[in-house]
Amino acid sequence: MNLLYRYLIKYYRKICICLLFSVLIALVPCSPSTLTATQLFNRKVRSDKDTSVVSMHVTKALEYAYHSKNIENIRAHIDSAEAVCIEKNIEFPTLLHLARAEYFMLTSDFRNASQEGTIAMNKAKGNNENEIIAQTLNFFGRYSFRTGFYFESVDYFKSSIELARKYKVKILVPWNYNNLANLYNSIGDINEYINSLQMVIESAAINQDTIFSQNRLYKTWFGTSG
Repeated sequence: MNLLYRYLIKYYRKICICLLFSVLIALVPCSPSTLTATQLFNRKVRSDKDTSVVSMHVTKALEYAYHSKNIENIRAHIDSAEAVCIEKNIEFPTLLHLARAEYFMLTSDFRNASQEGTIAMNKAKGNNENEIIAQTLNFFGRYSFRTGFYFESVDYFKSSIELARKYKVKILVPWNYNNLANLYNSIGDINEYINSLQMVIESAAINQDTIFSQNRLYKTWFGTSG
């Protein structure tokens, strides 16, 4: 009887200790090293959601920069992306710096445009983001064109074309030739202007981007984008 009694007491003590630990675990906030699998998953989901929100705003900012040139919309989406990054302690992604560079160039703030473009280029190279490198080279081509450095502009556009072909960034190839056509037209080099227009058509056809080439030709001959 005494043995049974001692066994029950011992068993009861183990239950009490287990319950005590359960209460302590529930009351004490988890450190990163003690997070459960569910908590880690939920944190990852929230992080991915925040990152996707940033990406959405950056994409919208670049779309406005490349197409409508609507300064207010570009600035609004950049501000929204930056706000999420700051609030959630997310590092500014490479494309956010590129979007900032595009914004500053459109507002003729060439110093900040160059700085942000350089940051984007360095980050893209550090992260092996080859498509973004090609995209940033195109930015510097247009930047050099705007600031009057025509030879540098040609080099940037051609480097962007080479990289875009290598990594199959289809839209960048005809776009770069389109930029080259605008450059040659502005400096009166008719032969290179015509050659670049021809390359717009050929590269767009290869990439099955006939709408791009049709719009470019319509703008060339009729003075509007159609």
